Amino acid sequence: MKKIISLILLTIMLFTFSACKDENTAPPKNTVFPNSQNTIGNSSTNIIKDGKIAYQDGWYYYYNGKGVYKIKTDGTERQQIYSSYLDEINIVGEWLYGSEKGCYKQNINTGEQYHFSYGNSISYLNVIDDWIYYYDTTNDGIYKMKPDGTESTLLLNTYIVDCLTIDGDWIYFFARFEDDGVNGLYKIKTDGTENTLLYTSEYFENGGTSLKEIYIVDDWIYFAKPYVHETGNKGIFRVKTDGSTLEPVKILNEGDFLEAFTVLGDHLIYRLLLPGTNGLKTYKSDINGNNEKDISQNFNPESFYGIYDYYVNDLYVSKVEDPNFENNYKFEFYNNNDELVLTIE
Repeated sequence: MKKIISLILLTIMLFTFSACKDENTAPPKNTVFPNSQNTIGNSSTNIIKDGKIAYQDGWYYYYNGKGVYKIKTDGTERQQIYSSYLDEINIVGEWLYGSEKGCYKQNINTGEQYHFSYGNSISYLNVIDDWIYYYDTTNDGIYKMKPDGTESTLLLNTYIVDCLTIDGDWIYFFARFEDDGVNGLYKIKTDGTENTLLYTSEYFENGGTSLKEIYIVDDWIYFAKPYVHETGNKGIFRVKTDGSTLEPVKILNEGDFLEAFTVLGDHLIYRLLLPGTNGLKTYKSDINGNNEKDISQNFNPESFYGIYDYYVNDLYVSKVEDPNFENNYKFEFYNNNDELVLTIE
C-alpha cells in the first residue's frame, strides 16, 4: 500500500513539474523562431520601424534601397528576389508580403506575384496566423484579410492611426481625431470587438502625436512623451494592457529630446539629443530604465536610421545609410555585448 501511495505522489509531482516547466518556458507571443517556417511574418517591433528586414529559417530578407534581397545569417549566398521598393516585409513559408501601393505578395521560390488593395496607401502590415492586418491610410480604417486577398474586413473606422502593433488576440494602436473622438492609446480584438480606450492625456489634445512607437512586453505597453507639457514630465512611460496603471520608466531632463526608442527583449535602446552636444547619444538600459550604458560609439549619427529587433543568437540590428550610395541602406548586427558581428548590404 505504501508503494502505491508513493507511486501516486511521484506521478503527481512529475506532472506538476512538467506543467510548471511548460508554463515558464512558453514562448513570447508573436515571436519569430530560428530554423522554422514562420506563422508570424515579422516581429511587431520591426513593423513599427517600417519592417525593412525579416527572418525565416536561416535567412534574412531585407530591403536596401535597390530591392529586396535574401542572405544567409553568416552573410553568404546573397541574392535579389524583388527589384522594387517594399515596406513592412513579412515572410511566411514560401511567401514574401509587404506594402507597396497596397499589399504585395510574391512567392520567394517561383517569383509568382499578386497585388491586393492596389492603389491604396497601407501601413503597419502584419501577417499573423493566416491573416493580414493593416491600417489603410486611404480609407482611414484598420482592416484584416486572408493572404489570398479574400475576406477583407473593416475592423475599425477611425481618423488617423499613428502606430499599430499586434500582441496575441489584441491590436494596440494610437488614434487621433480631427473633430469628435478622444486622442489616445486604444486596443481592439483581432475580430473587431471590444474597442477600448486605455490611456489619454491633455497632452494628446490638438493633434498630439507622441505615440509614434508603442511596444508590448508582458502586460505592459511602452510609449514615449517626447515633450514637456502641463500634465507632467517627458520621457519613456508604460501603462498596463488593461489601462489600470501608468508609471514612468525613463524621465528626461527638460533640455533633453527623445528622438526614438526601441524595446528589445529585456532592454531599452533610446537616442537622445542633449543640450550643448553636436550630435545624438544612444543609450541602452534594462527594461525598467536602470543600468544605463552609453553605446553611441557603435553608431554614426549622420547615417543611423534605427534599431530593429532581436532575431537569432540574441542579435539586434541597426539600419544605417550606405555612405557610398544615397538612399541605400545596410544593416549591422550586434550581440548582447554590443559588438558588431555582421554587416549586410
